[in-house]
Amino acid sequence: MKIDLLTLTVIIVVLIIEAIAVYYFVKYKRLRRLISSTKTSRISDLCDGFHEIEGRIISLSQTLISPYSEKACVYYDFLVEERRHIRRNPYEKNDGKAEWDGLIRDEKMLRFGVDDGSGIAVVDLKHASIELKSENEFDPDLSRDMKLMSYANQERVLERYGIKSDEGKRVRTLRFRELLLEDGIQVYVMGEVRGNDNGQPLFGVQGKPLYVSDHSEDGLLNLYENRLVFSVVVMISIPLGLLLFWLEIVMRFQL
Repeated sequence: MKIDLLTLTVIIVVLIIEAIAVYYFVKYKRLRRLISSTKTSRISDLCDGFHEIEGRIISLSQTLISPYSEKACVYYDFLVEERRHIRRNPYEKNDGKAEWDGLIRDEKMLRFGVDDGSGIAVVDLKHASIELKSENEFDPDLSRDMKLMSYANQERVLERYGIKSDEGKRVRTLRFRELLLEDGIQVYVMGEVRGNDNGQPLFGVQGKPLYVSDHSEDGLLNLYENRLVFSVVVMISIPLGLLLFWLEIVMRFQL
């Protein structure tokens, strides 16, 4: 029984998807176990080592201003995409159809303090794993709340990044994602404390990963539990789908 190129391609693709699902299952299982097994510490009791804290963000210097919502923050990740027709291969039948293309990507961060009432710890976000809520993330494939920029906001943002408008020749279709850590919000931090910054314990990526989130600890545990369930569903459905696909091929060749 020969396997044609299409069948082989399908098998390879589903095996890759299965491998990705297994990877994320292992990743989120380990992370969830790490969060649940790490006791929340008071900042006043911190010493060098791996710790978990929760507290309110306080800025240590002048704050950043987020590009779209113009909120005071210590971190933002801003993305603007434009829907346009892109021709990559003139010989391909469906080439040139409308798709979202990156127009602006801007990420900035500051060191900031976390105050839990007992003291202040300093967090250096460089190379940290940051898990933020997605109220400001708008994607028509993932969210019903996808929002397009108004013309006024579009012109304001483009001008800020030095992008010239088309002066009425055509209307751009833009969507945005703006994720931020606002000054004053409650934040969860888990990572390595090594040394200090002006006498305050310093969290940073120093051999071990650093996790920062605006979810609470319980919120993170629920989030990763849902992702584990989704990974398991994919891990089970892929082999079943592959088995059914293989049986269909076998029956086709027996006819």
